Amino acid sequence: MNKNTESYKHLLISKEYTAFQGKRKINQWILTTIIVISIGCIALALDIYKSLQKRMNNPFTNWVDLPVLYEFRDSIKTMEEQILSDGNKSLFNLQSIIEYNQKLQAIFEKDLEKQRHLFIRSMQYDEELFKKITEPSNLAYFNNLEAFSTNKCDVFISEEIFKMLDLKWITGKEMKIGFSFRDKLFILNVQAVLKDIPNQANLICSSEMMNLLTKPVEESRFYRNSELSEITFLLKNEIKEFNPGIISGNKLETYDKGIIKLYGDHDYYTIKLFYRDYLNEKSIDSIKSSLNKQSNAQVLDLVEWECVASNKYFDRPQYLAFNFQKLNKIRSFKEYLQNKYLINLDISEVEDKENFALVSKLASSAIISIVVIGMLCFIIFLYFLISSHIDKIKQNIGTFMAFGLSNKDILRSYVYILMKLLLVSVVYGLALLFLIEFASRFTIGESLLDLLNPFIYLVISIFLVTGYIIVYFLVKRMSQYTPGDLIYNRV
Repeated sequence: MNKNTESYKHLLISKEYTAFQGKRKINQWILTTIIVISIGCIALALDIYKSLQKRMNNPFTNWVDLPVLYEFRDSIKTMEEQILSDGNKSLFNLQSIIEYNQKLQAIFEKDLEKQRHLFIRSMQYDEELFKKITEPSNLAYFNNLEAFSTNKCDVFISEEIFKMLDLKWITGKEMKIGFSFRDKLFILNVQAVLKDIPNQANLICSSEMMNLLTKPVEESRFYRNSELSEITFLLKNEIKEFNPGIISGNKLETYDKGIIKLYGDHDYYTIKLFYRDYLNEKSIDSIKSSLNKQSNAQVLDLVEWECVASNKYFDRPQYLAFNFQKLNKIRSFKEYLQNKYLINLDISEVEDKENFALVSKLASSAIISIVVIGMLCFIIFLYFLISSHIDKIKQNIGTFMAFGLSNKDILRSYVYILMKLLLVSVVYGLALLFLIEFASRFTIGESLLDLLNPFIYLVISIFLVTGYIIVYFLVKRMSQYTPGDLIYNRV
C-alpha cells in the first residue's frame, strides 16, 4: 500500500468513526445504554439466582427426619429392620436409617454465672451425614481433621453460637467450653466450629456421648458421684493464700491448684482438695461457700470425668433419619409408611427443593429472555445504524475506492471502526455497572450484580461477534460494487 493510500485509509477511519458516534456521541451512548440495560439485568438476575440457590440448596436434603412418637418407640427397632430389607432399599433408593436424639443443654457463658440453653444433637461419627457436615466447605474453625471421628467425647459447635458466646479460636490450641451438668460444671473439648448444623441444632455430639449425658451415672459410670474424699472446684479468680481450715471434723490432707483455659482465651483456676474421710453434701456446700468468700467470685463444682466406652445405639431413639441415594421415590416411601405403619413423614424440605428447581428454571428462562431481547435490540439498532449510514455516504466510499482503496481496505477499515465503537461502549457500560455494584456494597453492604459470572462475559462476546458479523455482511455487500456505481448512485 503506497503512502497516499495509507493516508486515505487513516482519513476514512478517523472521519467515519466520528460519524458513527453521531452528533454529541448519541449513537455511542445508545449502544452503551443497550449494553448497560442488557448486561445489568442479566447480572441482577444471576445475583438473585445465586442468592436463592445459597438459601435453598440445603446439603442435608437427602436426609429426611421422622420424630419417633411415644406409641411407636417399643416397635421402632422391628420397623427399622423391615424397612431396611433389600427389597425396600432398592425400591425406594434408601441407603440407611440413622437413630439420633436431641436435648436441651445449658452452657455456661464466660462469666460462669449466666447460662444459655442450646440444642445438642447426637450423630454417629462414622455415618455419611457426619462426613457431609465436616467437609472443608462447612468448617469455620478446626485443628485436626483426622481426629474428628476418633474423639467420641468431643463436640462440635455452630458458628452462630461461637459468635454469640464471643469465643476465640486459637489455632493449635484446645477449645474448651463449660456445660451445666446436674448442678455441676462439666468441661468438654470442641473439635471444630461448623457453619451449618442440621435440624436447627446448636451443637453436635457423638451417640456415645449423648448416652453418657442422658443415662443414669450409676449405669454410665463415667464419673464418681458418691463416697468422695476428694473434690475439685473451678474458680473465676485465683486464691492467693488458701485457708485450709474450711470444715471441721475432717482433716484436709493436701490440695492442688492449677490453671485451665476455657472459651479460647480465658484463664480460670482449679483447686482440688484431698480429705481423709468421705465428704457429704453439707460438707461440700460448706467448702464451696468458703472458697467463694476467699476468691470473691463465682465458684463451681467441677466434674472430673473419663471418656469411657459407651453404646452408640439408643434404647428408645427420639428421631430416625432416612438417608436416600436419590429423592425420586420419596413420595412413594411416604405412602408406604402411611399405609403400613400409619406414620406421616414430613417431606417439606424436599418439596422446598422441588419448588426451588421450578424457580431456578423460571430464573434461567428469564435470563435467556433478557439475552434474546437485548440481542434483538442490539442487532436492530446496529443494523439500521450501519445500513443507513452507508447508504448516505456510499458516494464518498466510491470516491475513496477510486483513489486506490481496495475492497479489503474498505472492509477492514469499517470492521475496525465498528469494533472500536462496540468495545468503547462495552468498557463504558461495564465501568458504570461496576460503579453501581461498588455503591451497593458500600451503602447496603450487599452485592447487587453478579458481574464476575463467566456468563456475563460470554454474552459480551456474543454481542461483539454479532456486531462483527453485521458489519462484515453490510460492508462486504456494499464494497462489491464498482466506484462508478457508488459515485453515480447506481445501486
